[in-house]
Amino acid sequence: MKLGKETSSVEAKRKKNVNYDKRLIRKIVEAVEADVPRSELCSLYGMSIKTLTVWMQKYGSPSYHASKKKVWKDSQRRSVLRAIDSGMSLKEAQVAFGVHPVTIKGWIRRFVNNDDLASSNPIVMPKEPTDAVTSDEVRALQKALAEAELKIAGLNTLIDIAEDQLKIDIRKKSGAKRSSK
Repeated sequence: MKLGKETSSVEAKRKKNVNYDKRLIRKIVEAVEADVPRSELCSLYGMSIKTLTVWMQKYGSPSYHASKKKVWKDSQRRSVLRAIDSGMSLKEAQVAFGVHPVTIKGWIRRFVNNDDLASSNPIVMPKEPTDAVTSDEVRALQKALAEAELKIAGLNTLIDIAEDQLKIDIRKKSGAKRSSK
């Protein structure tokens, strides 16, 4: 797309707090959608990159918005991280979920201290029983704990899937108030 210089209107816009004509805004948005560099448009029309970003959000075409970066919900991130925690490689996760491995590594760093994800890691118990607990009791307790953790992980996955398919939030938000029924 060729850009012509509207010298009089552009020079007038270089001053702060000057409103742009809607037709000029739409022309600039079309230029961005036609792959004209944003920096070139900003310098040509005397506006900030933030202004152009707001215009793209407000006036961009549906096809432009559809091509933007995917936003992942926490439930989707947890599902991917659980799969990796259970033995899936980063490449397999990339193919299965459509997430770039660098993104997954960032999620891992971000959610390392998250209790929900840490619950799938087994707790290491001392090898020798202390007190009067026998090793059979310890094994039974470890087995029960492992089953409980597996059940929790399964229920969390079930909730994640239900939230995605039904498009509703099932988990209680922190600070939520009780209903007055």
